Amino acid sequence: MENGQKAISDLFESRRIFNIPKYQRAYAWEIKQLRDFISDLDNQALSKDYFFGTILLQVRESEGHFKIIDIVDGQQRLTTLAIFMRLLLDKLECFGDDVSIIRETYVQYRNEYKLRVLEYDQGFFRQCILEDNDNPESLIETPSQRRLLQAKNLFLKELQKRPV
Repeated sequence: MENGQKAISDLFESRRIFNIPKYQRAYAWEIKQLRDFISDLDNQALSKDYFFGTILLQVRESEGHFKIIDIVDGQQRLTTLAIFMRLLLDKLECFGDDVSIIRETYVQYRNEYKLRVLEYDQGFFRQCILEDNDNPESLIETPSQRRLLQAKNLFLKELQKRPV
C-alpha cells in the first residue's frame, strides 16, 4: 500500500485504467461542486502544491498491458478531472499545442480510455463526454448522464472565457 502526496500526473501513469466499481454511486456532482472545482483552479498559485483530496485505489487484475485500478474513494473528483482535462486539451490543441502525450496520460492511451464509469453510463460517457456526439441530450437515460453532460457543458463555457 502506498500513501502520501503524489502528483496527479504520476497517478495517471500511462498504462493505468481507472475503474469505478459496481458498488459505487453514479456521478453525482452538481453545479455547486463543479463551480468549486473551477474556483479552486482559478485561485491556485502555480508555485504551490494543490491538495486534490484523498483518493483510495485498489489494484485489480491486469488486462493485457493495462493495470486496472478500482477507485474506492475519490471517483467524483477523478471523473470531473477526466472531463475537464479532455476539454482543456481540446482547447490547447486548437491553438496548435501538441498535447498528444498529455492526452495519453489523462484521457486515452492508445485505444483505451483512462476512466471507466459505471457500466450503465459507460457508453454515454464515451460517446458524449470523451468524444463529441452531435445530439447528446437525446441519449440521456439516467440522472448521472445528465450530470456528466452538465459538467462538460459548464467546463466548455468556463474554458471559452479564459485565455490559453
